[in-house]
Amino acid sequence: MKKIILSFGLGLLAFSALLNPVCAFEHLDFGDGFISDNANIISDEHERVINKFLWELHNRTTADIAVVTVNSLQGQTVENTALQIGRTFKVGAKGVNNGVVLLVAPNERKARIEVGYGLETVLPNSYTRIVMDKFMIPYFKSGDYSNGIYNGSARLARTIATSYGVTLNTMSEKPKAPSSGTSDSPKSTKPACDEYPGWAWFLMLFGAAMGRNKIGGRGHFGGGGGFGGSCGASGSW
Repeated sequence: MKKIILSFGLGLLAFSALLNPVCAFEHLDFGDGFISDNANIISDEHERVINKFLWELHNRTTADIAVVTVNSLQGQTVENTALQIGRTFKVGAKGVNNGVVLLVAPNERKARIEVGYGLETVLPNSYTRIVMDKFMIPYFKSGDYSNGIYNGSARLARTIATSYGVTLNTMSEKPKAPSSGTSDSPKSTKPACDEYPGWAWFLMLFGAAMGRNKIGGRGHFGGGGGFGGSCGASGSW
């Protein structure tokens, strides 16, 4: 009996270890685009403009940028969370792995730009560090997350497009009104990780393992997901 109890306990411990990494992002909803704003910090206008040029980037180069905000990292590092988002949602084109994850966790005041294998020479650590420190963090410090995310994603998209010999025409469109750091029209608030019952997380984990995420839209990513975790930049404020 003791062996059975011990085995059961070890099984629960292993299950918890598997569950923790997915907890922070399993309920992300990209709809049919490239943005999942769980923390509700991107204005509707900025979201519209960003999605517009990310669609053009995807269609003309096959490269993807996933823009993600979360209410909590659930005890995980920002680096590991961004890495797992890229892999789980298969950001970038299959076989090319030209994806980027731009993750912002405002409550923990942390952000990460995670770069896929196929873009490591285009977006080296030195460049993503500049994007993070000069074009994102200064806005985050003043609470203007929407403009910081817009500036960061625009810099990354423009650089990727240039490497493909492409000019993104949609980038000429600027957001019509400045953001104060919050959405100009409230979005529905998704439940926090610990608000889901245990059985729901079991189903989520099983769905992820089978390659079928039942929570929200998976976006329009190209099926890549090749991220090594060594290329990118993290920031805090």
